[in-house]
Amino acid sequence: MIETILNTTDKRDFEKQMNEMIIQDVTIKTIIKNPLKNQTELLKKSNVLISGSTFDQFNQREFEQSLYTINRNMFNLISKRIERMALELNIPIFRIRSPNEISKLVELTDESNENDNTTMSIMCDIFPSKLWDNDYLKTCLYDDMDLFDALRAIRCKQNDLGPSLWSAISIPIKTDTLLDLRKKYKELCSYQVQHLGLHNIEDTTEEYSKFHSDLGENLLGTQDLQKLGQYAKRGISDHLRPKIWNLLLQSEVIGCYRSYVQKTISKLSKMIKKMDLIIDRMIQIDSKHAQNDDGYFIFEDLIKKIMMYWSRDNWITKALMKMNHELLAKDLYSEQGYNGIYPFWGISLYAMPVCYLHEDPGEAYILFRELYVRYFYKLHTPCNKNGGILQLCIQFENLVKETNSELYFHLSHTIEIQPLEIAFKWILYAFVGILDCEQVLLMWDRIIGYDCLGLLSVTAAALLTYRSDLLFMCKTPNQVMVMYISHSV
Repeated sequence: MIETILNTTDKRDFEKQMNEMIIQDVTIKTIIKNPLKNQTELLKKSNVLISGSTFDQFNQREFEQSLYTINRNMFNLISKRIERMALELNIPIFRIRSPNEISKLVELTDESNENDNTTMSIMCDIFPSKLWDNDYLKTCLYDDMDLFDALRAIRCKQNDLGPSLWSAISIPIKTDTLLDLRKKYKELCSYQVQHLGLHNIEDTTEEYSKFHSDLGENLLGTQDLQKLGQYAKRGISDHLRPKIWNLLLQSEVIGCYRSYVQKTISKLSKMIKKMDLIIDRMIQIDSKHAQNDDGYFIFEDLIKKIMMYWSRDNWITKALMKMNHELLAKDLYSEQGYNGIYPFWGISLYAMPVCYLHEDPGEAYILFRELYVRYFYKLHTPCNKNGGILQLCIQFENLVKETNSELYFHLSHTIEIQPLEIAFKWILYAFVGILDCEQVLLMWDRIIGYDCLGLLSVTAAALLTYRSDLLFMCKTPNQVMVMYISHSV
């Protein structure tokens, strides 16, 4: 699936594409072989599709000011919602529990803080990444549409004309071309390199799986992070994935891993018992989304524990600040037993695939927080970081324009629905709930191996192109959404 968009074949002249608008039958295999000669240059010269043409006139200072304003507005929106929620429920945003309350909680086997949520409207009967009805009632501080609207609100005066008029996000950030992506992900472009999840589904299943597993065992024994990273780019055998992910993601030196986990979880459990936060109720509700997916429903309790640990862990705040990330909720309550980050609707989806790697809540959480700090935080926070949600969205748009200009024109001009409106949830939730659990884990193997979220944009473009035949039949935005609901991606 990931290889799809990296080797696009299209032998028609660009002008003929634009004039005749011939519908092309594209499948996941046909996108791969040879690039259209000079297609990128033709698209740039057309001044219609590729936004890189205005990059030289891009006002960085104006963009940063606009981004600052967007984050401030998001923070104000979240603050108002949490204050209103506290007022309506007549409960404090956070409070310290009495010794008597703490004693009662100690007796409970579930450390996830079983608050009474009956006073809150619970909306958890649909999976966030599969939801298309934007008017559906949600219990959250902000959701994917709030974030999407915030990104679309970013503006630059120099970008009022030209190709970005067809884009959902009108910022001329320079992104990788198809040629750049082929170089960056060269291991995914060659059929001569075997991949787990692709070549092991053929007749050589047992032979290749055993070879790949033995190779992973040998590399794991060397503890060579560079070689393990290269190995991850081709997929990781299931039984080796927990150990290899732990090694590749570990951000600090740990002596005894088990002792470190126990010490961390003991500290967080005490904070859970000590502090009562209004966001605890939202986290518990959000964890119930697991009920709506056959692949994750058995992990609901484990997901709840992971997210409760996350809510109390100010290690996350400190780690993000070391990486120079701007915090949307800057250190708010972090000294009071809260990590300083507001949960958004569907944040528990990031924890779901991790449950396949560790049964122990503590070990699962330590792995999750490394993934969150390195990757997931950038997916739900407006920022100008390399590999952040803003860049990923623009990369997706430019890649679809370059590889399937007909489809982009059909959706954005004829149907008047931006391709990014379709793919935004895929990217935001890292394809959890969109792809099968095994496919998600194989994709995340590559993300960790390349240490880059760019494959989310590539895969989103591939999935959009994979359904191009059906998309060309659609005449309205509603038909597009119904098509994706009724057809597996």
